[in-house]
Amino acid sequence: MPCNFLYFVGAMIESKTKEISSKLKDNSEILKVKSKLREIEDRSRRNNLRVDGLKESKNESWRDSEAKVLKLFEETLGLKDIKIERAHRTGSRDSKKVRSIVLKLVNYKDKENILKNSRKLKGENNYINEDYCAETMLIRKELRAGMKKAREAGMFAYISYDKLVVREWSRKPT
Repeated sequence: MPCNFLYFVGAMIESKTKEISSKLKDNSEILKVKSKLREIEDRSRRNNLRVDGLKESKNESWRDSEAKVLKLFEETLGLKDIKIERAHRTGSRDSKKVRSIVLKLVNYKDKENILKNSRKLKGENNYINEDYCAETMLIRKELRAGMKKAREAGMFAYISYDKLVVREWSRKPT
């Protein structure tokens, strides 16, 4: 009798182990698919930028948003002939907070030029950033704390997509 019971318990443990192993494999597959989906969504936003800080008028249309962004590019960044496929405000209208403008550029090189020249906005309340899906933006937000600590420790640190890169400052010989 005890031998049958042990055999039964052993068979139950083996069955549960296989079931758990299968679920872990399924979870691993789900995580891979979610990661791939996030990458695809971010890639679809490859030509997108977010512009924060531009005042919003009461009945602003997408044309008005586009005109404000083009004016910022020309007057502050010194960039002309930027082709925008579309530009619009995100989220719901709230009188307390200025909504971001998301814009899709026709040319990826325009995006690179805009980001390169966005340093000229330093000291103003306007900001230009790359547009990512919500999950990637959350990951980047969490990485900013580590980047700040690394910089305070005298390290060279920046965020590349969803990774924090930290290294020693490389000084050029004078």
